[in-house]
Amino acid sequence: MLDKADATLDADNVAILSQNGFYAGGQVTYVQPSSGPATSFDLYVRGLLPTTTGITLGQIAQVNLTGNEKFFIYWWHNPLTEFLFNSSQLLPGQHVSVGGPATGAANAQAVTVNRVVLRHWGFTAPWSQIA
Repeated sequence: MLDKADATLDADNVAILSQNGFYAGGQVTYVQPSSGPATSFDLYVRGLLPTTTGITLGQIAQVNLTGNEKFFIYWWHNPLTEFLFNSSQLLPGQHVSVGGPATGAANAQAVTVNRVVLRHWGFTAPWSQIA
């Protein structure tokens, strides 16, 4: 929340995706192969830090999976989430964030990551505005 008194951000929880490189978040648009454990997926990039990598906002990046990545569900802080979300459960339309070494984001056609996190993707609005 933004503290109105001094305009600082007050956080009660901080998520660290990667401590050694880059973060990208967005929507999965394509998964290869379409069934079974995925070897790669395309990510429509909606968020990116730092912005000095080979990936750009609004671009589709191909994320290659080697089998060494950690899969998590956002807000579930335990390793058991890999049984519910892993390379076999990747689907187009999911909102994920990825992170890894900065060198892994040098080429948008061959992104390598350490972590893949399934995130909530929805809308917050009064019912009268949705209907």
